[in-house]
Amino acid sequence: MRVNEEVRWLWDLFRNENHALFDEQVLRKRPYLSWDKCSTVLQSPLKKVVQSDGRIRLFGEVSDAVSGETRILRVVTLADGETVHNAFFD
Repeated sequence: MRVNEEVRWLWDLFRNENHALFDEQVLRKRPYLSWDKCSTVLQSPLKKVVQSDGRIRLFGEVSDAVSGETRILRVVTLADGETVHNAFFD
């Protein structure tokens, strides 16, 4: 198994187990976002900031499907660095 396939398999497994609420509450309200975009930021953030409550803000460049422009996506995870709490364009 190649590294990218292994990462994708692990990401899919993790996503299916832990992100139902995020799927229902965040992605439903923000159809311009996708798990692929969030995954891109999680795997290679441009910037990482730990908040005082332990949550982690990750910033990364992604392509906006509507305009085609490159935009900064902020993905907020819980303190574990894996469970996605929120995501939005800055």
